[in-house]
Amino acid sequence: MELLDIHSHHASENPFRTIRNIRFLKEEFSPEPGQYYSIGVHPWEVGLEEQIDWDLFEKLSGHPQVLAIGECGIDRHVHVELLQAQERIFLRQLAVAEKQGKPVLIHNVKSTGMIETIKKQFVSTIPWIQHGFRGKPELALEMLRSGFYLSFGVRYNEESLRAVPLDRMFLETDDSETDIREVYEKAARTLGISVEKLTGRVQRTIKKVFFNE
Repeated sequence: MELLDIHSHHASENPFRTIRNIRFLKEEFSPEPGQYYSIGVHPWEVGLEEQIDWDLFEKLSGHPQVLAIGECGIDRHVHVELLQAQERIFLRQLAVAEKQGKPVLIHNVKSTGMIETIKKQFVSTIPWIQHGFRGKPELALEMLRSGFYLSFGVRYNEESLRAVPLDRMFLETDDSETDIREVYEKAARTLGISVEKLTGRVQRTIKKVFFNE
């Protein structure tokens, strides 16, 4: 098992290398052998709430190749007038993730306080992963204290990366065409450790969070 990229919008040419994100309202879910997926209703699609077939969403989320729910969350840069709907859709997906026992990939734009409040109220037992983290070290430490894992992509604050313990860190490509190995190489240079050590530690966390090993 060589799962390196926990969040990508592109299919991987190598089996088991990537968790490919499926946007439930925009893409068909047709799982291919040797591929892993996450599935979620993105907050950008909040205006399509009436089109969400929650029974189908729950059925697809239970597929054995679906390792996580999301990306889902709250985005204050879009549809600000529909924040309550964003929260409602987010909570519904959290409930599905909890029922399935699968981690959730969080989309968070200017909404950390709101999401942290939800996390405290929800009393969740599943891992919450902030994907594409670009915030400052102070925010990274705050989210770590709140129990989040942080996933870093192509761009990030280097001091924030250094502030995160390796057992709470993931790496991803998101919508970038960058090879995930380049992300690992850059992160290893930032941390001053070998790519092999970084890969080994992150894969250990991947096994724990996504495979309960």
